[in-house]
Amino acid sequence: NFELNSKNSAVIEKLYYLQIKEKDWKGAINTLYKKQKFYKLSRDILKRKESIFLFLESLKLKKENRVSESKNLVKESLRLSPDLVPAICHHAKIELLLKNLDSAEKILIKGWKLFPHPDISETFSNLVTNETNSIKYERFQKLLKKEDHRLEALILKIQLEISVKDFSSAKLYLKKIKNINSDIRFYLMMIAVEKGLGASEEKVKELLSKVIFCETNPEWVCDNCNNFGKWEAICSKCEKLDTYS
Repeated sequence: NFELNSKNSAVIEKLYYLQIKEKDWKGAINTLYKKQKFYKLSRDILKRKESIFLFLESLKLKKENRVSESKNLVKESLRLSPDLVPAICHHAKIELLLKNLDSAEKILIKGWKLFPHPDISETFSNLVTNETNSIKYERFQKLLKKEDHRLEALILKIQLEISVKDFSSAKLYLKKIKNINSDIRFYLMMIAVEKGLGASEEKVKELLSKVIFCETNPEWVCDNCNNFGKWEAICSKCEKLDTYS
């Protein structure tokens, strides 16, 4: 009986592990605070872990079509951890499901200010279907600010300029990017820009020859074991919680 052994840290740790394994997120939150008696985690770490469990429970409720409850939980998750990108995107998708496009956009705009991540811009893009490139370009101005020179913001600006064939503006933004010459995205955008500006075949081939030496830039990497791919609350390789960045 857990309650009879609540002073035993090994019992609490085992219960916590089993609850996570069985996806009992509510139970895991409760046990997290039981663990606190022994491990004295910082308030920030506690809030972050609780935020993730609330987000995971919100996902579960959405799958069960309990949309209103799911929305309430993800809002609480983001109150505890406002920059949790998967929760930001999930919240926006719920608002869209509820026909609240303006609210969905505001959630993503707020999240982008905190943490400009490709998942946020992709979700923002998918809020509206069947857009022309020019209409999408205009809508994205809500997300982007002229003075935003963070890397992902610059990359998004370049991609949007390329989509509307404003290759000169795209090239200006490319010049603002520093120290990512090994990132394949940089060369792929440069190739598109040079082609658009009418570069010679030799120039394009020169750029293409550099692509093979470039690294892909995974959006999410586990800080513990370097596994990469889509965001996971619990790494599928090392099974650690909240290690993706």
